[in-house]
Amino acid sequence: MRQGITIGLTYYLHKGERSIWANGGHQNAVFLHRLLERCPGVARVIPVNGGDGETAPAGMMFDGLGLKFQRFEAVKDELDVYIECAAQIPSWHADHIHARGGSVIGYRFGNHFVLDAEKLIQNKGNQHIFNGTQFDAIWTNPQHMATNASYWEAVYRAPVVCLPHIWDPLFVDKCVAEFRSGEFYGYRPPHATKRRIAVYEPNIDVVKLAHIPMIATDLVYRDRPELIDCLEVTNGIQLCEQDTFKSFASKLEINRAVRPDGGHVCRFHGRYNIPWFQATHADIMLAWQWENALNYAYYEALYGHYPLVHNSDLLPDGIGYRYHGFDAHDGARALRDAITKHDKRRAEYDAETDAFLATVHSDAPANVRAHASALDEVTARRMAA
Repeated sequence: MRQGITIGLTYYLHKGERSIWANGGHQNAVFLHRLLERCPGVARVIPVNGGDGETAPAGMMFDGLGLKFQRFEAVKDELDVYIECAAQIPSWHADHIHARGGSVIGYRFGNHFVLDAEKLIQNKGNQHIFNGTQFDAIWTNPQHMATNASYWEAVYRAPVVCLPHIWDPLFVDKCVAEFRSGEFYGYRPPHATKRRIAVYEPNIDVVKLAHIPMIATDLVYRDRPELIDCLEVTNGIQLCEQDTFKSFASKLEINRAVRPDGGHVCRFHGRYNIPWFQATHADIMLAWQWENALNYAYYEALYGHYPLVHNSDLLPDGIGYRYHGFDAHDGARALRDAITKHDKRRAEYDAETDAFLATVHSDAPANVRAHASALDEVTARRMAA
């Protein structure tokens, strides 16, 4: 690697209010930023603002992070490596970096093949999927390799590099610090046998939906209603207005059930940040994904030692309560295990969870080495070109 290199990393500062919890993109940018600063040979990482606002909204929680945002025009002659992360890089930006002998990297943290396919089929949005920017490498994480690696290699004509998924509890800790008196983040065994189940899937595309979690919880409720206090479906209020979803939900016994206080057992909500909602409304997180098997939501639940019921084949054995793919019956089995067995294995679960989260942290030595090696590779290839 060239010594003393300067890296530009894109963010998108929105005009008006915006929450860090709106999606994982800006969290990913911050974690990557912090990791790159630890890489040998990196002198500076500059946050480059590609958005329509000039300052970070309070909801982004960037205060205290030392992020001094610059526009590309102000730093374009300082950058040796330019990484597209939370804001798209225009093609002329990449051309300028290349003309100076620098490298341009596209960091991909979403299942773009599926998302792009939905845009193409449904003619959704007016964004350019590919804007002509020439990348020297595409960086991504293990959960996107099967679906996207060949797609990106073919279209971008650049090598795809699989790097570790990174996270740290920075934003969870910031969120918890704002809790009101009496609010506590962390699993506590309820006094009653019943459990409060929360589902946080965005419900905006087919890679993360609430359908399987709802069916799995319904299967448990049909068999053992004494185990379920409530099912809280966040990001679901908009679904209740759709006739197709109403028809689906009407088949579920839990959706028709009424609590002793007269409220519904299954309740639909808007969007909330997970730490606060989990602390105040839920005992267990129930998740489902398709080709999106590593997720910050999982890490947030695990950080609080909450039982996580999931279908990820990329989380290590023993981390959470795993079920298979699209199998709602297996999901019901995993959920029953989390309800009936978790309290007896809490010490083991908490220790295994803490050990796992240390491996995804942005300061984990193995993660720093992997990214430093990828930087070495892309800069050496550009210098040899």
